[in-house]
Amino acid sequence: MKYKTKKISIIIPVYNAQEYLSKNIESILQQSHQNLELILVDDGSKDDSASLMRYYGERDSRIKNLFQENSGAPTARNYGLSIASGDYIQFIDSDDYLAEDALLSMLTTAEDTGADIVMGSYDTVDDAGVFLKKISLPIEAGLYNRKETQQIFSLIPPMPGNKMVRASVLRENNLEFAPFLKQAQDLNFYLKVLLFADKIAVLDEVVYHYRVRSGSISHTYSLVILETIKSIEDAEQFYAENGVENEELFTNIKFFHYTFQLQKVPQIENKLDRRKALKTFQVEFAKLRRENLIKDFQGKKYFINHAKLMFGNLFISNTYGNYQRKKAKKIKLVNHFFKKEWRKLHERNHISWRKRNSLVSLNESCFQTTDADL
Repeated sequence: MKYKTKKISIIIPVYNAQEYLSKNIESILQQSHQNLELILVDDGSKDDSASLMRYYGERDSRIKNLFQENSGAPTARNYGLSIASGDYIQFIDSDDYLAEDALLSMLTTAEDTGADIVMGSYDTVDDAGVFLKKISLPIEAGLYNRKETQQIFSLIPPMPGNKMVRASVLRENNLEFAPFLKQAQDLNFYLKVLLFADKIAVLDEVVYHYRVRSGSISHTYSLVILETIKSIEDAEQFYAENGVENEELFTNIKFFHYTFQLQKVPQIENKLDRRKALKTFQVEFAKLRRENLIKDFQGKKYFINHAKLMFGNLFISNTYGNYQRKKAKKIKLVNHFFKKEWRKLHERNHISWRKRNSLVSLNESCFQTTDADL
């Protein structure tokens, strides 16, 4: 097999993941590219996750089990990274899992093109692993020079699971996750890695299955959403320390991610915290110069944000919050109906996985509710 001497380190932080961990581990051990090390870092789990780790570790020498007191996923990932010996690094969440032949596909692309980052499409699945929706990256498959396309790549979802990174990029630049962040650690890490990735390869094929965990219809948030501001500002400072000051780049990064967090503000439970979050975003958005925004952000998106901030009292009112919850509930109920009917159809006709994916795409808008819908 081509490039079989190249080693891939897979790092997984584990916390109370017993329900999904076996699927996760087996999706990695069964990859066609076998030269890998699987580094599992238990972050003080209170369930049987550690026992599962030991069970698999006793049966496959490629598994390295690490244990730490509960310190959060960033610290767990850094712990794993500190002992990783692979030529390439990939971080995966414990409730997700890899697509078949994902490692071979990404490794081959990296070696053939010299890419420092290889990123693929991913799909979402529900608790039972039933397909929900394919998520393609907003850029065509191919090889790109990062300096010429940095704005585009800076706005791509920062989740690490669908990305393989050349290990030398991380080691030579001492890159790791920021343990001081309570949220948006992936974003912070991705932006820093992006600075040193000269070539980026994009694949259209699905390499990662992202599990959308079922939860309450009523979503509530807290002031932790403001961590996104700290995350981006830290990355911007990191760029400056490395000789790169780009106001236009970070204006668009901030607008994109602040917009996503702003829509959560009405769902903050505590009224005083809700008002504090609104005032914080009013200040932060005021710093962004519209002329620095890409064309897609200067129109409708800009004015919707402007209206929310101008009519802040209405935006954070209980009335608007209730409207959001009712909208989310309606979407959830529709999602539940279509998934239930689909399972019945699948059980009756034993529809193949490939066929099922093509049929589901006809109703894909009914199969996923994310924070963006709120």
